[in-house]
Amino acid sequence: MKKFITQTLLFLAVVFNFIACTETPEYEDVAVKYQEARYRGDIVEQKALSTPESDSVIDLFEAIYTQYPHLKDINAEASCSVTKSELSEDGKYAYVTIEENNVHTGNLLSLNTSKVVDTQETVIELKKSNNKWLVIVKY
Repeated sequence: MKKFITQTLLFLAVVFNFIACTETPEYEDVAVKYQEARYRGDIVEQKALSTPESDSVIDLFEAIYTQYPHLKDINAEASCSVTKSELSEDGKYAYVTIEENNVHTGNLLSLNTSKVVDTQETVIELKKSNNKWLVIVKY
């Protein structure tokens, strides 16, 4: 009976260790959530997932969406996935490479000059602030 219990505990320890080691890092989840909020034009969620210093850039997006409402959901069919991520040595910054699919690029104000790109890569920079990962949005 002791052997059975020992083997069972050992098996559970191995399974738990495997699950713990394969969990997606939080910064990757935040990067994907931010990008999906951007695709939907969700300003509130973009601000919640980004640094306070990013607010001015996101406010610019909001002003553009107000003036050109069709741009708010222009990337509604877009999707993304993580292809690579790196953590800085000090653990304060993360860099997540996102593969984007079906994204409009170019001059979005003039749909005549914008185009849908099948696949493109974007690197998202994140900063750990108060034990929370936040996207650094730059323009």
